[in-house]
Amino acid sequence: MPGVKLSIRVLCLAVCLGGAPVWAECPSPAADATAHFETCRNLAETGDAVAQRQLGTLYQRGAGVAPSDEMALTWYRKAAAQGDTGALYNLGVMYDSGYGVEQDPAAAARWYRKAADKGDAKAMYNLGLLYEYGLTGAQDYEEAMRLYQQAAELGEPWAQFALALLYDKGEGVERDPVRAYMWFDIVGERHEHAVHNRDSLGEELTAAQIEEALEMARQWRAQRPQLFGEQPAEAAASPVAP
Repeated sequence: MPGVKLSIRVLCLAVCLGGAPVWAECPSPAADATAHFETCRNLAETGDAVAQRQLGTLYQRGAGVAPSDEMALTWYRKAAAQGDTGALYNLGVMYDSGYGVEQDPAAAARWYRKAADKGDAKAMYNLGLLYEYGLTGAQDYEEAMRLYQQAAELGEPWAQFALALLYDKGEGVERDPVRAYMWFDIVGERHEHAVHNRDSLGEELTAAQIEEALEMARQWRAQRPQLFGEQPAEAAASPVAP
């Protein structure tokens, strides 16, 4: 079999969700980490859900305070009770990884589901992993595929990579190396193994199959310009502000 198909289970442990730095939601009058922590705690104690989640992140990282997974959980739970999507996701990670609590995939799945229902792509992906590997019961490739597909449509590269692997291995779906190649190409450099897997898989395909896969990938990208920092032509030409 040419090449090696690589699959790595990664839980997306970026507990500050959404890519925004913690300093954005808990503004501090000083660059000092301790002063920043105090500012964030004061805001969290007023009931601000985002600040509560960010305070949990500070506790987990030990930024301006002694690290404490238990305190992180406390503040994530307060934010989650108010429906903060990031806190729901973070609780899923905590239970999934056993941070401050006994590792509990079933509890992790419940928190991921709550975040996924609110549209969080990372939660969809992590929940899909639990189903794919049967960590909450029997393996359910169909549900894993559904969740990966949802997250992939939102631009989550790990979910796109997972879809490629399932199509490549024929798990949960009829094996389709052309579609697997398409997904590996869509992911590209956004996953460290996607290009390797794509090129390895390409050794099994004809030139016509590769061109078919590349055309499918081009069409997929063209239909979703918002995922690649582009604006649809009609929107760009519109005089009305979005």
